[in-house]
Amino acid sequence: MRLAGMSHDAIARQLGIKGGARAVSKDMTRALASAAKAQQESSEQLLDIEIKRLDRLMQALWPKALDGDVKAVEACEKLITRRSYLLGLDQMNRNGAQDGDVLSLLGSLFDSLRGRHTPDEVVEAHVVGEIESGDEDDLDDEDDG
Repeated sequence: MRLAGMSHDAIARQLGIKGGARAVSKDMTRALASAAKAQQESSEQLLDIEIKRLDRLMQALWPKALDGDVKAVEACEKLITRRSYLLGLDQMNRNGAQDGDVLSLLGSLFDSLRGRHTPDEVVEAHVVGEIESGDEDDLDDEDDG
C-alpha cells in the first residue's frame, strides 16, 4: 500500500488501524527492521553454507594437488579465489586496509615508517653565541690552529 503511494493516514483508514498514521508508521518501521534482520541472517547462513561447500571440495582436491595433479592444483586455486571473494579478502590490500580506504592505508604506512625509522637520541645543547657575517673566517682559522 505504501509502495502504491498511499499515505500512512490513508492506510490506517483503509485497514481500520487505531492510532492512525503514527501507528502505521511504527508498524512499518518494525516490519522493515524485522525483514532487514531476517535478510541479514539469511545472507549469513547462505555464506556459511557456501564456505562449507568450498571447504569440502578443497578437502577432496588438496591431496591430489599436493601429489602434483595439475588440474587439481588449478581447481584449488579457483576455490581459493572464490573463497577470498566471498569473505571479502580480495578487497584487502597487503597493509590490511580495504581498497580505496586511503586514510587506513596512510595510517598503516605511517606506523610502519615510524617503526623502521626511530629518531636518534636527543642531545640537549645550549647556544653560546651567534655567528655574525664575516666571523666564519675566524672559525676556519681556529679549526686549523
